[in-house]
Amino acid sequence: DVYKRQINRHSIAVLPFDDLSEESDSEWFCDGVTDEILTHLSKIKGIRVISKTSTNHFKNSNKTIPEIAKELGVNYIVEGSVRKHKNNVLITAQLIKATDEHIWASKYSEKLDNIFKIQNDVSKKIVKQLKIVISPEEEKILDENPTDNIEAYQMFLKGRAIADSETKDDLEKSIELFKRAIVLDSNYAESYAEIAHSYLLLSGKGYMNNEDAKKEIKIFTNKALQIKSNTVRAYSTLASLYCSDGNYEKSKKNFKKAIVLNPNDATTHYLFADFFKNKPLFDAKNWLIQISIAQQLDPSSMPINNNLVWALLQNGKIREAEDLFNKMKFLFTPIVQLQLLSTLSSLKNKDRTETIRMYEKAVEKEPNNDNLRLNLALKYNTITNDYKKMLFHIKKVYDVNPQKLYAAHRYFYALLYNKRFSEAKELVNSPKFMTLFSDEMKAWLLLDYHYYKDESDKALNYIEELKSNKYYSCLLYTS
Repeated sequence: DVYKRQINRHSIAVLPFDDLSEESDSEWFCDGVTDEILTHLSKIKGIRVISKTSTNHFKNSNKTIPEIAKELGVNYIVEGSVRKHKNNVLITAQLIKATDEHIWASKYSEKLDNIFKIQNDVSKKIVKQLKIVISPEEEKILDENPTDNIEAYQMFLKGRAIADSETKDDLEKSIELFKRAIVLDSNYAESYAEIAHSYLLLSGKGYMNNEDAKKEIKIFTNKALQIKSNTVRAYSTLASLYCSDGNYEKSKKNFKKAIVLNPNDATTHYLFADFFKNKPLFDAKNWLIQISIAQQLDPSSMPINNNLVWALLQNGKIREAEDLFNKMKFLFTPIVQLQLLSTLSSLKNKDRTETIRMYEKAVEKEPNNDNLRLNLALKYNTITNDYKKMLFHIKKVYDVNPQKLYAAHRYFYALLYNKRFSEAKELVNSPKFMTLFSDEMKAWLLLDYHYYKDESDKALNYIEELKSNKYYSCLLYTS
């Protein structure tokens, strides 16, 4: 089965290099060196390379090489160190077998301007030691430098390091840093692509207007691809953008292009899995295939493992899903644990109401936990169609959080399901309530208000309004 992790003969993990620099602010540079070697190797089709999300778990770890290799499911480990001082850099790197046998080691003492030469050489030596035959195109990739400007490269590394947190402030700061890199090197394709990706995350997490972000994403991905047609991040970002627009053909095309260019990019496989999960023609089999590949590349990722459990359940693999849940349980937050455990329990016992009972007990213990209440309300809606109990729990959340979009949105629909139209009308007539929503969402609220009231003529007016924006594709599949 595809979900079962295979230890590829040429599977490798690049552990975070130790930062031995005396300078206190050089960790980002050390991480960047590690990341660049990992990125170079990940573009070679004969190697399975573990994502840095999983390898970062072993930063400053006391575990042995065999222990780490077993946990990550690899046959080889790369480790090393970086010592940076002013314009000089000393890098050591070594390739070690899972059995703790040292295969190759080298030390480089160079000027900082030669950092790309070092990274390229390390990658080539590793490929040579693994006895992998690479194509001329892959040989060219190993010789490629992202920029000739070392200062621009440092700005890029700082931007990428800070973007990893995915907070609003850090994403905005990352864009500033990437733009500074572009000022220093206007042909830095990867910087343009990373700017686009930061804008995608800003809009996806609700920190930025979707339409404004969309314009920026198109500008910067197009620029990246004009400079370098094999910029992987540009294709995966465009794929996600097209998917959100409902343009599934273009989305699929861009995902496939990104995977051809870098088959070891766990994030791309994760996003491609979501493509199969969320598109109108639900495809459980391909969802499982893509999320399984993502998990093999990033075995310690919480969202990827969570997604894989659900994909296994959707494919009828209950025992396998339970085994994975028990193995990776330590990764999950309490709310995610409850979501998975209650679903597993109800499927095993063939009693969906068991899910409700488990959530009721959890709410009794934590009556002020909004997430638990909202999840319980959802279960009443989908499992027993008990709209009164659904409204009871959502109202408790809304009364405390009337200015939270997630609470307001759910409360409005709970009123509609209970046919309490006068209360729903008060909300849509309230400026304080409506300012929480974008123009598109306001149109949806009003459309659904009239739809549930059986006022089809008025509902049609809002359908016409929605035809001109990106949400119309959703309307076609839900009407």
